[in-house]
Amino acid sequence: MQRAEGECRESGERKQNPALAGRLSACYDASMPPPLDTTPKIEAMQIRIFRGMTIEQHLEAALEISLLARVLMKAGVRRDHPEWSNKEIEREVHRLAFSPQPLPDWVR
Repeated sequence: MQRAEGECRESGERKQNPALAGRLSACYDASMPPPLDTTPKIEAMQIRIFRGMTIEQHLEAALEISLLARVLMKAGVRRDHPEWSNKEIEREVHRLAFSPQPLPDWVR
């Protein structure tokens, strides 16, 4: 069910999804699980902050999250393949980020 921006799920939907039972009445996409490491009070605060952000602030936050994900991914690849060169690690990070399949031989 598509919702307009700012429209929250109905209580009946929370009953259908046990993961949402007893949770904060925040808005969730049906495919998005509720956060498991955040209390309802803090989650409500985060939602208020995010809703008060400008488009530019949302884009900046998204960029920072993306860059952090790349750093963490690179560290994981380096940990799993300590013998690889920086070029091989960068190639694997790009593959993981953009392609579920291994890169073709001609790219290597």
